[in-house]
Formats: sequence, C-alpha cells, structure tokens
Amino acid sequence: MKLFKLTDLPDIDTLFWRKWFLPAGATYRRYCADIERGLQIKKRAADDGRNNLPATDDTEPSVIEHQIKNRFDTNSDALKQALFRGQKGYLDRIIRCIPESLDFKAIADATEIAINRIRDRARAGLIALRKYERDRQSERRGFQVANDLKHRSASYPLPWPMKPLFFVILGVVVESILNGAFFAERSPEYWQGGVFQALGFSVVNILLGCVLLGLIAARYANHVKPWKRYAGIAGIVFALFAGAMWNGYVAHYRALLETVPLDKIDALADGSYLDAFSHMRDHPFDLASWQAVVLFVLGVAIFLVMAKEGYRADDVYPRYGHTDRSYKNALRAYETAKAKLVKAVEAEIDKITKQLKRRIDDDARKVARARKLLNASEAFHREIADSAADLVRACTASLQTYRETNSFVRTTPAPAYFKTYPVFAVELPESTIIATRYEEAVAKLDSNRKAANEIGHHLNEVAKSAVEDFIRYIDDVETEVARQVETDRVPLAAE
Repeated sequence: MKLFKLTDLPDIDTLFWRKWFLPAGATYRRYCADIERGLQIKKRAADDGRNNLPATDDTEPSVIEHQIKNRFDTNSDALKQALFRGQKGYLDRIIRCIPESLDFKAIADATEIAINRIRDRARAGLIALRKYERDRQSERRGFQVANDLKHRSASYPLPWPMKPLFFVILGVVVESILNGAFFAERSPEYWQGGVFQALGFSVVNILLGCVLLGLIAARYANHVKPWKRYAGIAGIVFALFAGAMWNGYVAHYRALLETVPLDKIDALADGSYLDAFSHMRDHPFDLASWQAVVLFVLGVAIFLVMAKEGYRADDVYPRYGHTDRSYKNALRAYETAKAKLVKAVEAEIDKITKQLKRRIDDDARKVARARKLLNASEAFHREIADSAADLVRACTASLQTYRETNSFVRTTPAPAYFKTYPVFAVELPESTIIATRYEEAVAKLDSNRKAANEIGHHLNEVAKSAVEDFIRYIDDVETEVARQVETDRVPLAAE
C-alpha cells in the first residue's frame, strides 16, 4: 500500500465524496486482488492441500497464513501513519486559522497616541497662524484708532479683486471696440493696424479714470490727515483734467482722420505720427466730424464710469481694505487650520474603525475556513476507518479462501486450528484536538466581536469628547500665543 504524505492532503474546498464502500466496495476488491496477486493464495492453497500441508497435527499457521497476517500488519501500520500525518496536517492548518485576541487597552492607547501625534504636529503651525492673526488684528485696530475708523467696518466687493478686475477688463474691451469702430468708419482697412491704437487709447483712458481718479485720488480725499486729504483733492483735479485732455486728444485724432487721404490711412495705422495735440492746442473746439464729438462724449462717460468703479473697488478709505483683508485672510487661514485638525482627528478615528471592521471580517473568514478544515478532517478520518474495515474484510476473506481451498483438495483431515479464525482489527486513535481547536477559534471570534463592539463604543466616546478636548487644546494654543504676544509686544505706530 502506498504510504500517505502530507502533500496528499486534498484541497478543503473540494467536496469530499465517500471513496470506500461496504463489502462490495472498490477498495475491498483492490485489497483482495492485491493479496491474491501477491501471494497467489488459491494456487498455493491447492498445492499445499495436495501435499497435505499443513499437517493434520500442526498447530502453527502455514507460511501463507503468516504472510496474510504480515500483509494486514503492514497495511494497518500504513493506515495509522496516514491518519496521524493527515490529522497533523489539518491540525497545523486549523491552528493558523485561530484569530488573535483583540487587546482593548492596546488599541485605545494606540488611538490616543495617534490623536496626540496629530495634535502635536499641528500645534506649532496653529500657534504661528494664531499669532500672525493676532498681529494682523492689532495692526487693524491700530489703523482704526490712528485714522478714526473705530466705529466703521471696511467695505469692499467680494470676491476681491475679481469683481473690480472684471469691470476693468469689460471697460477696456467696450471702449476698444467703440474706438476701433469709429476709426474704421474712415477706412475699413484701418482695422489691420488701427485696432492696436484703439486698444492703447482705451487702456490709457481706463487707467486715468479707474486707477488715478477712482482708486487713488478720490480715496485719499477722505483721509483723516489734512496733507493727504489735500493731496487727494489735488489728485482729483489733476485726474479730471488729464481725463478730459486725453479724451479730447482722441477726439481730435479722429477728427483729423477726415483730412487724411485714403491712400495714407494704412501708413497712419502702421505708426505714422499725427499731431493731434497741436491741433487741439490751436483749435480746441474744432471737432469737424460728429464721430469725433460722439467719441469724446463716450470716452468721458467711460472715464467717469470707470472712476466710480475704481472708487468702489475697495474701501473708500485708503489702505483700510488692504488692512482689513490681511486680518481676515489670517483669521481664515487659522480657522482653516483648526478645521483641518478636526478632520484629521476624525479621519484617524474612522481609519481605526475601518481597520477594526476589516480585522473582524478577516477573523470570520478564518473561522469559516477552520470549519471547512474540521469537516475535511472528519471526512478524512472516516475514509481511513472505512479503508481499515476493508482491509480487515479482505484479509479475513483471503485467509478463509486459503483454508477452504486447502481443505477441499487435501486427502487428510485439516488441522484443528483451521476452524478458529484470528481477529483482524485496526485500532485507530480518536482525536478530538482538531474539534477543540475549532471551538477555540469560534470562541476567539466571539470574544473579538465583543471586544470590537467595546472598542467601537470607546471610539464613539473619543469622537464625542474630541470637541471638548479640541476646545481645551485651542485654549492652550491661545494661552501660548498670548504669552508670545506679551513677550514680543511692540507699540503700534500710527500711520
């Protein structure tokens, strides 16, 4: 019989079918055939019988009977060895399926350490952001005190500066189109190069109205300091004069186009100089074409509209909007950092919760595999037991065949011991250790599930207490910032 090896273990995912049958089974016939083929029982029994062997008075079994007994002992030992090796293999595999115990304290301590590590990493950044925000707040408060703005908040369009930039770009585009359209009325070919001159005229007009008049001069006219206020008023006068002069220049430029021959229009568009300033100086009100008058009116209107938009682009008091935005940006950065810290703590708790769930799912899969291993080991034990029973029947049948054939052909009486048959029995050990290990795996899974529920409840409590812990943590940050501010305090200089 072939010896059993650990590599012969069947896959536990394969359904175990009974390979051994009762007396008519294939293994029984195989054992009988092997013994008959190896020992030639019938032939040797007939030969011994014709020679009246064993003798009538013999009490010891013949050689063939000893060989049948030896065959039984050899195969019996092989079956026992196969059972031992197979059960050892199943036992080793089921031990690896026993889940490890969940340590509540270790996981709770690891969670606390991870959260504290997150907070420790964020502490220095939060202190720096909070200190910067406090500095900007002190700077804004000092600016309000120095400029008599304590009772008024800064006002400017949001999102800044996207809205002001939109109106500036819109103004440039609209005026460039209008200028180009009026210039192109003189000659359609003027678009080939004159569109860039129209864009240049528009940009200068927008800068004078939006930046010089609205954003700078008109704003400084509200300054609390007299000399800056007077400078702002002077700037308004200058900006209005500059805007009128520039739009007058553009209008005279358009009026003089009427006097340029068509064959020179292209050269003019390519960069030829046209002395519109001299014409405006000598004949300031000589706008011969209605297009020039309309162009002047539209230019002044756009100049004033852009001045209004520039004035409303930021707070009407100079640099108040910038100071207020610096403080609010610092506050927003600090609040964002706090929100990121809270999310980081929540993410850490969620990560541990998911890891715990995956761990329980893995343990459940291990126990399910252990159940399959237990079923496989029980089926394997039954197969060995059936094979042992087949071996007993085969050896008994072989011995009976020998004695009956021998008695039939011999001329003397058969020995007396022929009537007594030995008892063939294979003692297979019953092992409950595999079932015990499976029960241990089930108990570990149940214990881990209870521990996971306790840990989940603890993590929920940690998440709930995180708010209070965060408040205490922020109070500690505030205390540290207050200490640093007090240490580094310097008097705020009034503007």
